[in-house]
Amino acid sequence: MPKEFTHWHIARQALKREIPGEVGEIIASNLALYYIGAIAHDITFYDLSSPSEANLEQMANQLHGVAGENTVAPLLEIMEWALDQDDHRAHLAFLLGMLTHFVVDSTFHPMVYYMSGNYFAQDPEERDKAVFRHRLLETAIDLWLKDVERMDYPSSLRQLWRKSGVTGRGVFKRLIEQGVCKGDISKIAHFHKAWRNHRLLQTVFGWSTPWRVLSLYRRFGHPSAGKLEALFYSQPLDLSYFKAKLDWRHPVTGDRHDMMIGALYDLCVTRVISLFDQLGLQSPEKWPLLLQEFQPLSLDSGLPYVPVANMKYFRTEPIEHCLLRSLKHE
Repeated sequence: MPKEFTHWHIARQALKREIPGEVGEIIASNLALYYIGAIAHDITFYDLSSPSEANLEQMANQLHGVAGENTVAPLLEIMEWALDQDDHRAHLAFLLGMLTHFVVDSTFHPMVYYMSGNYFAQDPEERDKAVFRHRLLETAIDLWLKDVERMDYPSSLRQLWRKSGVTGRGVFKRLIEQGVCKGDISKIAHFHKAWRNHRLLQTVFGWSTPWRVLSLYRRFGHPSAGKLEALFYSQPLDLSYFKAKLDWRHPVTGDRHDMMIGALYDLCVTRVISLFDQLGLQSPEKWPLLLQEFQPLSLDSGLPYVPVANMKYFRTEPIEHCLLRSLKHE
């Protein structure tokens, strides 16, 4: 899951290209909901309830197509529900944000999974290293984008939540409780918990003190702290790594790619604009018919109906030696 700033940068860049017609109007009149939608696929990862079987992580995995699920079907279901609402344009703005997430993850994730290793490995040590590297790389991409192009809005989930106002928060609540959770009281409670956690932690990841504590804890013999440490923006990362082309292979097919990180970013923007242009040719009432024609790409493998279990190509050199200044000269 590329982190929030990557999703927001791409969602905003698409808007700057002047999305025509009703698509642009819907987004412009419900901007906060659009940006919240751009990270909505990841909200239920933040449920964090124990035991894990009780939380909503499985919902997030299904939305991402971890096991090869149809990733378009839930978006289509939400869209059809949204069109029946009186304030359907606000609901559609949120859904348009979700569509940007669909594009960004399915484009970026094959590279991230190759570069960071087997995130879903059976061996706990191998899996922990891959999770750490995955998070570290995505944090670095966020910071690189902030260096390349300053973004004042949105700056945080908390800011977006305030900007959404009473009306926007009501739309979000109805969409989640009725459109996503279908009135399931337990799921609704877990979702709102996850959303609170997400807003809080996204703010905390910008603080330096928790990162320093985790860094110290790791150095005193607790390597598992590294997985949390990797999420913080305060860590000293060497972003010059992104000045060279990334040499990577698709983790499922093995296809080779040699491209700048900026080229991958531009590809995401182009794909979002193309998607919005297609929608703009039809009235919103016909969008479900168009969405049915989309390939149900796994947001992890980037291929339709292909689960993460099929990934077999991974980088062997530890990427932290390229990104962490403290390791570069060891």
